Amino acid sequence: MPDDFNKNTSIEDEIEKSLQKMVEEETTVAKAYVGNADDYKAEQPSDINDGRTRVVPKITDEILKEQQVINKSSQPTQEELTDRDILLDDDDDEEPEDEDKEILKDATKKPLDKKTKLIIAGVAAGVALVLIIIIIVAVSLNKKSKNNYDYYYQTGMKLYEEGNYGDASSYLSKASKENEGKKNLNLKYTLYRCYESSGNEDEAVNVLKDILSYDENYEDAVKALADIYYKKEDADNLTKLIRKYQDGKCSNAVKNYIVKEPSASKEPGSYDDDVELKFTCDSGCVVYYTTDGKEPDIKSTLYDGTAIKLETGTTKIKAVSVNSIGYIVK
Repeated sequence: MPDDFNKNTSIEDEIEKSLQKMVEEETTVAKAYVGNADDYKAEQPSDINDGRTRVVPKITDEILKEQQVINKSSQPTQEELTDRDILLDDDDDEEPEDEDKEILKDATKKPLDKKTKLIIAGVAAGVALVLIIIIIVAVSLNKKSKNNYDYYYQTGMKLYEEGNYGDASSYLSKASKENEGKKNLNLKYTLYRCYESSGNEDEAVNVLKDILSYDENYEDAVKALADIYYKKEDADNLTKLIRKYQDGKCSNAVKNYIVKEPSASKEPGSYDDDVELKFTCDSGCVVYYTTDGKEPDIKSTLYDGTAIKLETGTTKIKAVSVNSIGYIVK
């Protein structure tokens, strides 16, 4: 017991002083022992300042009740909490003013370092360079295409005039495949003449057909195609060509290849006596005929110039004129 303990001081005064000290310094100690008051044993901490031991009274149920009252009185009421929360919520919901926003924006804005700036500049320069390259390539290809056509066309025409049809056809063929050459029919007709002069009939026919696919009434191409079919003795294709153009704008291109029907010595009809029938045809042609009503062709009976005797009865006779390449019926 300390020397300055006042024997006359009542235990209530000492308890009150202890409680006040505990509230200020060791409130948490009292809370920790609220549920286990009977087992609590007060320690006697050393007083560092004066080297004396402080008397801590034993906590009784009565003291604990008083402590709880004090704690409750120090805590805010529900109403106070509600008011405070409302105030806090109002503060949180309040929209910062424009000036404050600018301050926050400036505060959060990070200046770009030198390395980042260099990277951004490099990427931008790379994109710009790629765009420039694409534009240059596109312009170059367009220019190259035009230059190719001019070069192929001029070189091919020069070689054609020099009589070098083989090399001329090579250059003119390339020119005809360029955009400007696809519809240049005069160029293609010159290409045909190169193939025709060098004996390449298959390519010549292909070029003429190509010309007619763009202009079916290109008369020089029709005439040239008919001539090739005639020389190749391609009767079927020549017949098709003549039938397509003999009554149209290009009739003059095929008229020389039309074989007229043979002329018969007797008109169709009925006769009481036997009939002798003869045929005549254009020079250079021959006649084939049938007597069973079938359409004649070069596999039918060849008329040899002598009269054909038709006996009593009904006879259907048909005949066609055939030149050296086949027959054409108008």
